[in-house]
Amino acid sequence: MTDIGPLWIRADANRKIGLGHLMRCLALAQAWRDLGGLVTFVMAEPVPALAPRFEAEHIRTIVHGEESGSEADLRATVEAVRREGATRVVLDGYHFTSAFQQALRAAGAAVMTVDDNGEVGEYVSEWVFNQNLHAHEGLYPRRAAYTQLLLGAPHVLLRRDFVARGRGERSIAPVAKRVVVTLGGGDHDNVTEQIVLALDSIDPARTPLALRVIVGAANPHFDRLQDVVARLRHPTELLRNVDDMRALMLWADFAVTGGGSTCWEACFLGLPFATVVVADNQRAIAEKLDALGAAKNLGWFSSLERGPLSSTLEAIIEDPERRRAMSEAARTLIDGRGAERTARALLATPALPST
Repeated sequence: MTDIGPLWIRADANRKIGLGHLMRCLALAQAWRDLGGLVTFVMAEPVPALAPRFEAEHIRTIVHGEESGSEADLRATVEAVRREGATRVVLDGYHFTSAFQQALRAAGAAVMTVDDNGEVGEYVSEWVFNQNLHAHEGLYPRRAAYTQLLLGAPHVLLRRDFVARGRGERSIAPVAKRVVVTLGGGDHDNVTEQIVLALDSIDPARTPLALRVIVGAANPHFDRLQDVVARLRHPTELLRNVDDMRALMLWADFAVTGGGSTCWEACFLGLPFATVVVADNQRAIAEKLDALGAAKNLGWFSSLERGPLSSTLEAIIEDPERRRAMSEAARTLIDGRGAERTARALLATPALPST
């Protein structure tokens, strides 16, 4: 295997922002490792729940302890890059401005900015990456002449544990009795409870369900959710920090998810799902998936009302043809090779930028 050199990734996770930035970057890190390169994650604070996974992937982590997005963060990151001669750096976070990008370029690194909706404004990095279905060139009018755009579904980052074993078998049940609920690694606003209570409002005598509720290590509401689950009418398992999301998605007939990276996993496996918008950067994702018939957009989490939400979910659960159409539409969107494509795109450009 050829040594392709190191890849550095600057991203964070915590209870407020969840695990999404780190987890999608983990997929890219796996692809880079598979091509023969070393990977280092630079983080503002430790994420103990992911430490075993990083160790298993032989990924190094550096925690500099500075406030994320601050001048101190910038100095610490640039110093580490310069000290170790890192030549490719990925930035995944909305606070990594053009100044952050330019400072890393001046330190000798080629930079990829991971983006969702053109939040940064001006881009001076070598690559801008946006894996979302609504991504288009018009989001980035203020970019350098040399900046390459890596946009849309061909670049969706799926972790190796999803892709390596293929899509698996997917049959559409007459009634979607097995339901997965997963609102991301953090779920600061406890949207999980809203969804679970809406599902429990479905009459178990007429439509019995089996629920598996998945929360991440950064979820601050685990104890409360344990109490909620204990009182539900439908049999429910509360699972924390699961190792095999793929197996759970293959088990499920239907899912309710946040509008982040979990959507791409569900699409790849052809799992019919509804999505809740829990952050501004998820709105366009949920709307596009709904427009394509791949998922039902339930809307902004704070606007949900239990009665109408329960009726909407029950209608999908009892409609196999609708779920079949959702599954077929979703499968056409994601081919599972996005992480490898993106890693190879980073190799196709000289590592050292001209500043």
